[in-house]
Amino acid sequence: MRRTILAGLAVFSLATGAVAGPLVQVTGVADNDSLNLRAQPDANSARAGTIDAHDTKIEVIAVDTKGVDWVKVRKGTTTGWVNAKFLQYETGAPVKMTCAGTEPFWSMSVGYGVARFEFDGKKTTVGLDEPETPAARPAPWVFAVHGKPGQFLLAEKPEAKCSDGMSDNSYPYSMLVHTAGVFMEGCCT
Repeated sequence: MRRTILAGLAVFSLATGAVAGPLVQVTGVADNDSLNLRAQPDANSARAGTIDAHDTKIEVIAVDTKGVDWVKVRKGTTTGWVNAKFLQYETGAPVKMTCAGTEPFWSMSVGYGVARFEFDGKKTTVGLDEPETPAARPAPWVFAVHGKPGQFLLAEKPEAKCSDGMSDNSYPYSMLVHTAGVFMEGCCT
């Protein structure tokens, strides 16, 4: 009986096209516009199709290994590369963020399932789990560092913009980082 149930679940997963990672949705595209999908992870690459400005439940099927800017997505039968700045997780967390902090200085690029972090001359890349939110709240978003219990990124869109404390610049997101032996705070775009 157990084998029958497991076999049925396996067939169901294959038939429904089970997603390996979290689904995303379009953000930052005007209501009367659409998001261009590219044949390659490059803004100058040929257009491979479009998806609607309000599309949801988009599957990420590949990530550009050169950085955090591009992901390959599939919506129905349409596939192509898209700049991650136009995507957010279904929790509302942005897929792509560029973060930095001062005193001590650090920087980080966050992309789909990955963060590339630089601190004290050392570069570290960590895998990230799907962002989670507290029950019944839209934010903050916790990105657990994959395979590293107790290590995380905590991002939030504060009511007042985030300040780096050294300039007059303000940023839409704040970030707490607890990984690679450091615990710091900063701001993100």
